[in-house]
Amino acid sequence: HRDLHSFPTRRSSDLGDILVVEDNQVNLDLIKVYLNEVCNIDSTRDGFSAIQMASAKKYGAILMDINLGPAMDGLKTAKEIRKIEGYEHIPIIAVTGYATEDDRKRILDEGLDYHIPKPFSKHYLVDTVKKFVYHN
Repeated sequence: HRDLHSFPTRRSSDLGDILVVEDNQVNLDLIKVYLNEVCNIDSTRDGFSAIQMASAKKYGAILMDINLGPAMDGLKTAKEIRKIEGYEHIPIIAVTGYATEDDRKRILDEGLDYHIPKPFSKHYLVDTVKKFVYHN
């Protein structure tokens, strides 16, 4: 693993755009702090607006909480986003408290590309997002 500081600082115009779908404000704030130098972040707290946002803008990756409250969960949201033209192969990364091996397998079987269990470290989140957004 390279030290975080060995990566050149990127200007915001060089950063990839990601969408974070997370209904917990504390978790959302933490993700934004961890990734603020890695990518440009748009965020929403529910699946319906995530679908609208993905329809309006092309994101390089989507971080998807699975438990989004009563309306539409992250798995259903991800399936709907996959139907949007251009999103067939965009990485959708589960960031979730569903952290058992069975949970991980189920989430990946549902069509998400990667699984980050909560709680996560800054290093793990940053490395994972860089891998998917910048194909490092």
